[in-house]
Amino acid sequence: MPECLTPECDREVTHRGLCKGCYSSAIYYIGIKNTSWDELVKRGLAMPVIRRGQHGGLFRKALDAKRRAPDE
Repeated sequence: MPECLTPECDREVTHRGLCKGCYSSAIYYIGIKNTSWDELVKRGLAMPVIRRGQHGGLFRKALDAKRRAPDE
């Protein structure tokens, strides 16, 4: 599992490239108007949001590839 994008944080990613704790901190700082998701993405501290349908498309592509592969 990938690690959090926050430097020196080695916890597992849950949302937008951040662990649960760092994601909660990001939400807090966004809430007090100290930053934005755009700024965090620009500075490499978060991943862009995956819009509805994009993630499903990636999953569908992986599923189709597995179905085409011979059974192991």
